[in-house]
Amino acid sequence: MSNMDRLSRGQLRNTIGTGRIIPAGLLVVSGYLISLLFFCENWNKIPTIGWSNNSERSYKYPQNLSKNEVPSVDLSQFQVCRPNEWSSYVCQGPEYDKFADKMEALIAVLDQKDSALGKPILWGKRRISPFPDNTTVLAVGNSHTRQILQTLVCQYPVLQMVDMDSNSTEITRRGSYYYAEFVNHAKLHLVTNHAIFYSRKWRKYLRQMTGISTIDGIIVGQINSMNDAYNTSFMSLMMEKTSKLEDADFASVDPPQLQEFTDFYDGPIVAHSLMCYWGYDNYYPMNDFVQPLDRTNVGLVNGRAYIGMLGECSTNEWQKVGVCGTDSTAHRCIGERGGHPDLLAWDIVEALNDMMKLGIRYEPKWW
Repeated sequence: MSNMDRLSRGQLRNTIGTGRIIPAGLLVVSGYLISLLFFCENWNKIPTIGWSNNSERSYKYPQNLSKNEVPSVDLSQFQVCRPNEWSSYVCQGPEYDKFADKMEALIAVLDQKDSALGKPILWGKRRISPFPDNTTVLAVGNSHTRQILQTLVCQYPVLQMVDMDSNSTEITRRGSYYYAEFVNHAKLHLVTNHAIFYSRKWRKYLRQMTGISTIDGIIVGQINSMNDAYNTSFMSLMMEKTSKLEDADFASVDPPQLQEFTDFYDGPIVAHSLMCYWGYDNYYPMNDFVQPLDRTNVGLVNGRAYIGMLGECSTNEWQKVGVCGTDSTAHRCIGERGGHPDLLAWDIVEALNDMMKLGIRYEPKWW
């Protein structure tokens, strides 16, 4: 059975099509679950969009929702990244504008659903910082994780954003280690596509590099293996970088994935799958691992949760301006009115905040 077959049939499964957190063994989506099948290409028919939470209450809009019936919402209250000089995969043009129209309508509908539940919803609306005061968050993964978390940082004012590879505030677009400090002194360490993960001593290197001892939460994306990057420029780069590290070998050492990070850390972990088409290939194994876990502080966000509703809107132009294409294997566009990475950043933030609300700081098993 193909992954697309699994996806279409999987609408009956409670994890498929959700963009929010799915803690181990439970259907907790920061209190809610999105059940969204698709979003039409034209305005005349916007399909039923339903919500349900743990108490199995659901809220639905009429089957035929016209453009004029889209709820009126002040979109300025949502934290959307406006691209800056170090942003990658920026798109403009008519196709991007069509995508942005649909994205804004979707945000408006989801915001009304949240309001109907009678609870304060902060999805996309955390004003000062995405994380609680003085917390420390570690994020690891590949370029998808980097784009989502760089988009998150772009949504907020920061005290500092440092490219740690060069120890400079002159940010490079494709660095492997960034450090950001928000105005409430919440800190984010973003480590992606880094050679340390191809050493069996990656825990030691990670602690030495970041200088952190305790963490409030971890965000885990996919860390590419040799099989993921065979015969690519990334493979050549990692072969060179790992040759300089003790006990590191890109060709023979499998990098840590979600299971290794749950062994490494007992605190809150939010994993996310890739935004490209083969994100299904890592979403399903991650979900199969998370569901039976005897932990309620490990969750999963579907990286393609909104693709079926909004379209791919993708580009591989990381330096030039892209046009919001339909390539399912490319990176997702961002722009002046937002993009898929904004929505996923909001999902991850709400998932992690829901887990961190107890305020317990954990020390990873560094050795």
